[in-house]
Amino acid sequence: QNDLKPDSIKFKKKSIKLNDEAVKILFDKTEFANDSIARVRALLLLDEAIKIDSSYHVAYTNKINILIEKKEYDSALRVVNELIKRKDNFAEGVTLRGFIYNRLGKDILAQKEYLIAKDMYKKRLSSDHAEKLSIKLNLVFLTFLIDGREKAINELAQLLDEYPDERQRIKFFESVLDSMKNGEIILN
Repeated sequence: QNDLKPDSIKFKKKSIKLNDEAVKILFDKTEFANDSIARVRALLLLDEAIKIDSSYHVAYTNKINILIEKKEYDSALRVVNELIKRKDNFAEGVTLRGFIYNRLGKDILAQKEYLIAKDMYKKRLSSDHAEKLSIKLNLVFLTFLIDGREKAINELAQLLDEYPDERQRIKFFESVLDSMKNGEIILN
């Protein structure tokens, strides 16, 4: 793969640039007549970014999110499986796979993925260099998906006690949960 070439930094920079262009297209719709054309153009840029640097997980994640938005769940599942294969212990990818299973009506598989992701985050939490609050917020999100809003809100209250200086960040996260149906991801 391209990510193993001697001048891989050059490839990584090119991949990041393509990803950033794709994101810009998605948020700045003035360049295209409609969202559909913008998404197609963004997907082409993300495919190129992945081709150039197959280790750049952000491009995969953005592609998966576009495919989910387009309700192309089987394609999204293929891409997330490729991502998980390339990036070991990537709890974010496993969570995304759970979202996709949820959209496909495979709730048991979705719950299984959420539990796997939760274990991965817990292992990450035990590492010395981990950004603890971000990981704990991801764990709260998985609690929301697995056990519902009430239990997740209780965990957020505990985080408020543990991280009083992060109140704004934790409250923002709570507002994100409030914008979702209990245990269900809302994507367009």
